[in-house]
Amino acid sequence: MEAAVGSPARLSLDTTEDERGLRMVRDTTRAVLDAAGVPRDRIDDCLLVVGELSGNVIQHARSAAGSFRLTVECRLHDVLLTVADFGPGFELSLVPPVGGARSDGRVGGFGLPLVRTLCKHADWFPSPAGTTVQAAISLDAREDEPLPIFDLDLADFDAWDLEELPSDPMHNPLLPNDGLYRN
Repeated sequence: MEAAVGSPARLSLDTTEDERGLRMVRDTTRAVLDAAGVPRDRIDDCLLVVGELSGNVIQHARSAAGSFRLTVECRLHDVLLTVADFGPGFELSLVPPVGGARSDGRVGGFGLPLVRTLCKHADWFPSPAGTTVQAAISLDAREDEPLPIFDLDLADFDAWDLEELPSDPMHNPLLPNDGLYRN
């Protein structure tokens, strides 16, 4: 199954490297994608990617200009998100590994793999004049759509005596005891 944008759209926005700028790029991205008829689940993916890339700019770029540029481009079968900062740039190969400690003691490194997972392609263009990231999110149906956890025939639902099921999910015999349901 393929989806196509209702109406192609392109918008560029220069904003500040701070929380206000992050809110602005998220709100602007949502508005552009809603207006273009992008499906809700893909808008959510785009917002995750824009949030991660913009958050990286705010945290790491520290440009003299104190601003960065977002471009949202709705194309026929994908959304192209471009985030460009004017900081000193970085070498992608020097980014610490996923789950690795950062210089400030935090554990991190999950954002760029998340971007790569959500996008059909993501390209980094670091330079001394700044870093530009282009990320394309497909509007076509994903081949890796999650499968339902349970394959239940709802006709069998009437046969269950819901009064007898324990209210505590840790003691529910219908749920696997694999530790995933602990608080």
